[in-house]
Amino acid sequence: DVLYGDTLVSDQGPDLSPSFDGRGLSFNPAQADPGMTVTVTGQFANIGTGEADEDIDAAIIMNGEELTRERFTSSEPVAPSGEGGPLTFSAEFVATLGVHAFELVLDVNENITEQREDNNDASTTFTVVEPYLAQMTGPLETPRIPPGSTQQVMIDLVATGSRTADWTLSYDESALPSGWSFSPAGNQDLTLELIPDTPQTVIFDAHVPSTALGDESGMVSMLLALDDDDTINSTIDVQIDVFRTRGLDLSGSTGMNISTAHGRPGHTAKAWFMVENLGNAAESTTSITWTAPSWGGSPSIHDTNGQELFSISLAPGESKVLFAHLATPASVSYGSSTQTTLTLCMGSGEDALCESMPFTFTAQKFVAEPTHHRSLPDATLTWSFTGTAPASGSAQWSMSSMGMLQQGWVWSA
Repeated sequence: DVLYGDTLVSDQGPDLSPSFDGRGLSFNPAQADPGMTVTVTGQFANIGTGEADEDIDAAIIMNGEELTRERFTSSEPVAPSGEGGPLTFSAEFVATLGVHAFELVLDVNENITEQREDNNDASTTFTVVEPYLAQMTGPLETPRIPPGSTQQVMIDLVATGSRTADWTLSYDESALPSGWSFSPAGNQDLTLELIPDTPQTVIFDAHVPSTALGDESGMVSMLLALDDDDTINSTIDVQIDVFRTRGLDLSGSTGMNISTAHGRPGHTAKAWFMVENLGNAAESTTSITWTAPSWGGSPSIHDTNGQELFSISLAPGESKVLFAHLATPASVSYGSSTQTTLTLCMGSGEDALCESMPFTFTAQKFVAEPTHHRSLPDATLTWSFTGTAPASGSAQWSMSSMGMLQQGWVWSA
């Protein structure tokens, strides 16, 4: 184009283009139910400065297949170059579920020379959904509720069909453990008018009793049904878990994280220790490992009956008294000792819970069994001493220096 004074001089030629107002492709009705007949209309104009020298072929393509084609013999340009108007043509199709791709193609055979060739098509989609359809979404993460507390659970509802309607949400809590409860927060109404693509949220209160264990869980079944036809519905299951706490404690006879044992050369040294599950769910060991003692041999774990244990199972809050055994070599001298560290693990990977405790085993002439008593008051306790008597035929020890002479305690041999 060239401007001479107040006069604009342009090359004469056509320029075919779909309508710019969003009506290059339009549908009637704009939203259809499956099975309805829909009219699709293509609209375009010559926005150039001259009429095309040949007839114009235009087509509407649906899902890659030509739906209709029409030939236009007149293509006068629109103002200001001419007095032409928009050109339209239509076709019908039967709506089926899904998203359908439509395209308006101008100058199908590309036999018209235009001022521009890059604006000869327009595309859009037409979506067909069921008239009545709704969707429910539960929590993205499973609610985990500490025992004795209540937590809100949110259920999101949205109509994904094409019509506004009344829907009713119901729930079944029969799969929850005894003592658990699940109910609408604040007596919220469970009949709702759902508008397409407008989410709504229903809030429930979930309560877990203080007696619940960490490995317990329950399920609530949710049903969202159309009031006018309850065969049209949507369902989800919402799982609710108890918030699980975990903890493992190892302690020796002093209550500290250390244990000692005494053994006669050529016999077994036995160290008393206690393991406690500090969590609110049952736990079992997945691994039991020891570091290598300088005496050699492999330490082992035994219960109070002397039975060797290869795995330890503990109920919530349960503690067990156990013994670590290690063979005392016959060649070691009295007073010599060795150290080893026990590591117990429960779970694996990121869920692994491990606890370690050091043990010291010492060779002695005399040993007492059991190595430790954990008792309540007013109980009678018994120890047996084993060892090799010296040449004098007797051995002595001081109960006072061992701190065993307490007020009210009575000792006898």
